[in-house]
Amino acid sequence: MSVNTPAPKKERVVVLDDDPAGRYLKSHILRREGYDVVEAATGGDGMSAAKAATTALVVCDVKLPDMSGLDVCRILKQTQPATMVLQTSAAFTASTHRAAGLAGGADAYVVEPLAPQEFLATVDSLMRRYRAGLTLTDELARNEERIAEMDVELRNEKDQRAEAQDLLRHSQKLDVLGQLTGGIAHDFNNMLTIVMGNLESLRRQLAQSSPDVERLRTYADRAFSGAERAAGITRQLLAFSRRQALDPKVLNLNGALTQVSDFMRQVLGERVATEIVGADNLWPIRVDPGQLETAILNISLNARDAMPDGGTLRIETRNATIGREEGGAAEMVLLRIADSGVGMPESVLNLAFEPFFTTKDVGHGTGLGLSQVYGFVKQTGGHVEIDSKPGKGTELRIYLPRYEGPLLPENPEEPEQERGVPDGMGRRVLVVEDDPDVADHLVGLLRELGYVPQFASSGEEALRAIDEQMPFDLLITDVGLPGGMSGPALAEAAKGRGADLPTLFVSGYAADRLGREGLGFDAPVLHKPYTFDKLAQACARVLRARAQHGSVLVVEDEPMIRMDLAYSLTQLGFKVREAGSSAEALKVMAEEGDEISALITDVGLPDGRGDELALRMRVDRVNLPVIVTTGYGGAAQGNLVKDSWTAFLAKPYHPDQVAEALRRMGVGLPPAA
Repeated sequence: MSVNTPAPKKERVVVLDDDPAGRYLKSHILRREGYDVVEAATGGDGMSAAKAATTALVVCDVKLPDMSGLDVCRILKQTQPATMVLQTSAAFTASTHRAAGLAGGADAYVVEPLAPQEFLATVDSLMRRYRAGLTLTDELARNEERIAEMDVELRNEKDQRAEAQDLLRHSQKLDVLGQLTGGIAHDFNNMLTIVMGNLESLRRQLAQSSPDVERLRTYADRAFSGAERAAGITRQLLAFSRRQALDPKVLNLNGALTQVSDFMRQVLGERVATEIVGADNLWPIRVDPGQLETAILNISLNARDAMPDGGTLRIETRNATIGREEGGAAEMVLLRIADSGVGMPESVLNLAFEPFFTTKDVGHGTGLGLSQVYGFVKQTGGHVEIDSKPGKGTELRIYLPRYEGPLLPENPEEPEQERGVPDGMGRRVLVVEDDPDVADHLVGLLRELGYVPQFASSGEEALRAIDEQMPFDLLITDVGLPGGMSGPALAEAAKGRGADLPTLFVSGYAADRLGREGLGFDAPVLHKPYTFDKLAQACARVLRARAQHGSVLVVEDEPMIRMDLAYSLTQLGFKVREAGSSAEALKVMAEEGDEISALITDVGLPDGRGDELALRMRVDRVNLPVIVTTGYGGAAQGNLVKDSWTAFLAKPYHPDQVAEALRRMGVGLPPAA
């Protein structure tokens, strides 16, 4: 005979009731159905039993000896929210009691005495909810695991994609670097062949007893031409990297196009028609005119090559207000250059601004034209756009920032006497350069110009020369010097020693490095490589700029002579301060020393000699230009030595003689306001 017994359901149930009969009845019914039943008579024991192991259901009587069953339910739901609670009671049977039990967190409420079938049906309903909750929890856990796995996969895929992109970018960089290296090597080898070959021929001819002068001149010209081409390549590379030293001027773009148009038409040839349309009331811009012309010509040359059978090149200008990513609008001047040429496929268009990228045959272009355009425009603060399609031509749009400053002439024309090669007039120059070959070359050029150069290889050596030797008229220093003292720092240190020398900086650095070295925008800089004429003009410009600053101090005890000279110099355009004695002159220098450009003094003053006054003033202003006037001939000279900063005039003299003497010492008219 077989006995049918229910399969164990495994779930654990805690029966909590202080009445033994009620506790037995509930436990018996549940055990018969296969539940794992644990009994408890107090609230504390029941909660301990429920926490001891995973419990699916707590059957809890409302009335307990140590606490309310409602409190037991509330605590269980806070600590074990997944456990189901069935509230039972024989004393609290009203609907309000059942509502309070359910509101307190119970999942069901059964009134005693129990009806076994109703009790079991309620328990089964609760257990189905419990099992569904477990299933949902498991599913959520599995979903979280799958999400975590997918997240890992996505991160791995993202990392792999980023790695692939990095490899692609690296490969592209290597390609560009290869083009750059190959282009530089090719072009510089060509130029060095010219330079070295002709210099070798020059050396060979000089070794002969009677060299052919004309042939030597030819070799030198060829070598210089090759060196100029090499310097041009470096300038274009610096332009692309946006580190070219720019010399910006305020100009009208229409006027710049007019100046370059004739040469541009010659370059383009007769088969290319040029149309230039300039907008009215075009805003001014502030750019380097030379770099702007180079950019226009580079674009025009590319357009010519893109129109082998002829075509049209159209150039337009207009004002443009464009938005910026960071917000706001920018007022720009647009230069649009469009050709009707063969155009470019996208693969070529994407590399158009890369240095040394070219579609031309080897030897027919360096590939630096558009890279110069890109770098120049970016360095100027603008941006450039390019559109092209095969058979549809190419269009470049260059946006340059509007200039809103004062429209004053920034670079007035140099006086006639400063054109050509200026004469150094024996002025003493302190040359600071750490490269001995460069220093020898610079010292030789200065001697040719009539200067008296003194060489120092470091800032410290230069300061010792300033302290120990005769006053210098000009400081020429390389920007980068050994020993931790840069050129700008040397100039400041010299100023601190009372030698506020006019200074010309020499550098092969790019513009950003010059800024980091502490040079201001208007600092006088001679960029390497430089020519004889550029050095001459730079020296003269620095000396003239210093000399033109401020007023001329006229010291004369005769009021009529003083007033007449002051009036005449004022009429010639000079600014004049007056004094009738040495004491008055020293007071003016004490108050306005930095504003005084030159001293004109009579030798005989009521409280001393004019030459002695000049010597006292030169204690603080070692290179102060001085003119001594006298009616006593050679007696005027005293302790002064006639040099490039000192002149003597015998009375009577004409004011023009005074003005000419000032100009010979570099004291010209101040720039017009």
